[in-house]
Amino acid sequence: MPGVLLFVFPFLPVIAAYIILRHAAPTISFSEHRDALGAALSSYSGTTIAILIAALTFVIGLRGKNIRKVKNYGYMTSVIILYGLTFAELGIVFFMGLFLMATSKEPIFLLPSLTIGLSASSMMHISIILFQMLKFAKN
Repeated sequence: MPGVLLFVFPFLPVIAAYIILRHAAPTISFSEHRDALGAALSSYSGTTIAILIAALTFVIGLRGKNIRKVKNYGYMTSVIILYGLTFAELGIVFFMGLFLMATSKEPIFLLPSLTIGLSASSMMHISIILFQMLKFAKN
């Protein structure tokens, strides 16, 4: 359950930022350059997936006191769940970016906003994972 809660938490500020930006700046739109947005977000998620795999390999290979405590108390499952859900989220962002590039002329309701929101939450998830790695590696 802690892994799922850590995964859900970053969506709250993203939703709040979306609501605030829609009311504060309603003229912001990505309808003209959806293909560029899709390309940028696809390359971001593809690169971040590779970084996430390297981070997971690093965490699994740690042999310190902190990671032993995590394994002994049974929290390693939560760590792996957070990594897995973030990996799936980045895969969704990747394919949404490809979809934005493929359908750049046709309006698709909320697709650019959803893709940007998911990429923002994935940045927060990666930050949580990096913080975790620092705590695990600390003596």
